Amino acid sequence: SAELQSNIPSKGKMEFQDEFFCGLRNLLYQTQEVWCIAMMRSDFHNIAKETKLSELMRGQTYILEPPTHSEITDIVNKPLKIAGFQFEVKEGENLGNVLIADTIRQTNALPLLAFCLEELYDKRDQDKRELTFEAYDNMGGLSGAISRRANNAISDLELKENDKSLGN
Repeated sequence: SAELQSNIPSKGKMEFQDEFFCGLRNLLYQTQEVWCIAMMRSDFHNIAKETKLSELMRGQTYILEPPTHSEITDIVNKPLKIAGFQFEVKEGENLGNVLIADTIRQTNALPLLAFCLEELYDKRDQDKRELTFEAYDNMGGLSGAISRRANNAISDLELKENDKSLGN
């Protein structure tokens, strides 16, 4: 999807993009043997309509709606159950339910949820086979997970740069 979105027009690239999409359209229509499956965020859809890409999209677009509460519940719980892990329950509150509620409260939170679940799994309690509130709180919750990781990466780069400048 990032590849397709990077081909959505900016004023200086319109001619190249139209040529690219016309070539793709011709390949798809002439061969009847080539399929092209592309994903694009919905916020680019209206912009794409102003290009030759709209011809490819016409009548062949499937809009994937955001997941329902039930689907988010499955996204959060099923893989963990299959892996034989569980969410910590603390003071009657299940971490899985907290993640689900935090995800539903935010728009377009699925990438954050995926990142957060991976981080929680990396920091899981192996002995209890559970994902913990402590790890969730330490990462700053759903919305803080990526910013915390980015800040850590920047700090690591600064340390490496300081080591280089000191000759270590």
